[in-house]
Amino acid sequence: MKNSELFDSARREFIVKGLGVAGGLVLASSTFFSACEFTEFKSPSEPGETNLVLDTTTEQYNVLAAPGGAVAVAGVVVIRLSPDRASALSRICTHQGCDLDPNDNGSIVGDRLRCGCHGSEFNTGNGDVLKGPAQVGLRSYPVEIRGNVLTVIME
Repeated sequence: MKNSELFDSARREFIVKGLGVAGGLVLASSTFFSACEFTEFKSPSEPGETNLVLDTTTEQYNVLAAPGGAVAVAGVVVIRLSPDRASALSRICTHQGCDLDPNDNGSIVGDRLRCGCHGSEFNTGNGDVLKGPAQVGLRSYPVEIRGNVLTVIME
């Protein structure tokens, strides 16, 4: 066998193996990222939207009666921070649009709302980025508390 034939054979083998590895990586990454689907919600601040009124005595929102409770509703995550303080943050991660629902893909640990897709973490009180890859914080909405009712001001 000539040197050029050996070279062609080795080159062909390298290309075939390289394509096999690359194909395997593409397949593995598509499986991994399929769990991180983009979620589209109607923006809670579009004209004509009303404030969100959440009664903590109802089954749907009773988790908000105590500090640490959180619920995703419309396009926001509402978090009860203390008996007299709550926050409402955009439900969509600013990194790649993943849903931050703490009862699904997102999670809350201490004062952090964590995105389950890529690990970005946001301050539960104001939406600031605490850990990337996200570079932009979450939009925050004022919350009024009157007795058992939390009202998210959709301004």
